[in-house]
Amino acid sequence: MSILTYPKEPGPEELRDPPDTWYFPVSVTKFIGMSVFTVGMYPFYWFYRNWRFVGDRYDREVWPLVRTFFSPIFYFSLLDHIDRHHPDSGSPKSVQWILAGAYLAANVASGLPDPYWLVSMFAFVPLLPAVVAINRMNDPERSEMAANSRWRLRHVPLVLVGGLLLLLVVADATSLLPSASVIPGSELRASDIRFLRSEGLIAEGEEVVYFYADGVVSLRAHGVILSDRRLVTYWNLGSDDPYYADALFETIQEVDVTLSTAWHENTYADIILDDGSRFTVMFAPDAGADQFFDELARRRAR
Repeated sequence: MSILTYPKEPGPEELRDPPDTWYFPVSVTKFIGMSVFTVGMYPFYWFYRNWRFVGDRYDREVWPLVRTFFSPIFYFSLLDHIDRHHPDSGSPKSVQWILAGAYLAANVASGLPDPYWLVSMFAFVPLLPAVVAINRMNDPERSEMAANSRWRLRHVPLVLVGGLLLLLVVADATSLLPSASVIPGSELRASDIRFLRSEGLIAEGEEVVYFYADGVVSLRAHGVILSDRRLVTYWNLGSDDPYYADALFETIQEVDVTLSTAWHENTYADIILDDGSRFTVMFAPDAGADQFFDELARRRAR
């Protein structure tokens, strides 16, 4: 038997005790809002409540948690279940397959690189026809649907935190915020290159090989640059106490690296120059500093 189909079950008119509420009704506005502010987690709760209803009403071993976890596969089954028991609220099989395929594709898109994986944040859209179909089965004035659709005080922190998280995720994926990891110079935006040049951190024609910045919203706080000519580090650009240090590869006598051994410890490297002076570069523990130092070693050896 296919996992996408059910054996014949009694329709609602055949049930001895039809329920007051069918499936898990919730307003479209609440469903969209919760899906957005939970960064796509709310639909899993919606799936769980619907599969639990199926199990409770039809006494079937549907395993709600399993079907929720594999919701991209079982969405067609839910649509088919709604259609067979409530034909007036269902949709044609061709439409069900399209919706199920769209939901599966949107979830698969989460594995794409930045920024294309952002498509997966709209995975809830193919679920809206099912939300509408379930709502048609239920009286909007009934207590459960009204309660499910109501925004409550406890949702305020969720909206604030979820909204901020959403903005940070989108900004990071679209490179609106500095990356918290070492990145190839080819991934820097043209505006970032112009900024580095305007601050005198790289010269005209100088190529950035690797770049790292750990500022939350700006490149100005702190950064480390490995160009095709030299190593550069800076702190607090634009402040009253900026710091800047650089060294051509041929002037670097030694690089003494202290790697991070814990999540709260940074990676440091003392850069000792041939004139006896020195400066320090720093990376966050999960910034990927290894590739930076490997490339620095290769360029010093040339």
